[in-house]
Amino acid sequence: MLAKTHMMSSATILLPTLYFIPIEYAAVFIVAGMLGSLFPDIDEPRSLISSKVYFVSKLISMFTKHRGVTHTIAILVLYSAIILWISDLYFTLEIGVYAALGFSLGNLLHCMGDAATKEGGVAIFYPITSKRFYILPHSLRFKTAGTLERAFILPFFSVLVIGELFLISKFITQQ
Repeated sequence: MLAKTHMMSSATILLPTLYFIPIEYAAVFIVAGMLGSLFPDIDEPRSLISSKVYFVSKLISMFTKHRGVTHTIAILVLYSAIILWISDLYFTLEIGVYAALGFSLGNLLHCMGDAATKEGGVAIFYPITSKRFYILPHSLRFKTAGTLERAFILPFFSVLVIGELFLISKFITQQ
């Protein structure tokens, strides 16, 4: 999937969860979720996240192929531990919990999105198994950056996000 599709599909799912997040941590949760939705592609030097941290991406891509270890639950646990550790050192553990939760959900949603494409699935449980998983039957999978993603999926998620933002703003003004 394209970076913007990952971000919009993650936002579609993350925004309604704000109902359960304390308001003072909502921005941290959403920003971390959007970053998490991009981060698995750090192993692809041409990705949006890699253009921001090119040398880190180049180093990672020397040791792993695209949709490799960066698309696993194992690395997600490592990222979450790092976020909690840094937050505890420089901010508060509460901020770290919501940042790690948002990042983890965004990251997991990215992996689920990639598991809906034709480009090879995701070995989400590596190193336990290298079996690649898909969330759609073969006939329903779409090509990354293909006509279906650009003409239907991305606009669909964009409309949902706009609708959710409208509902959230309406809810907030009624409080």
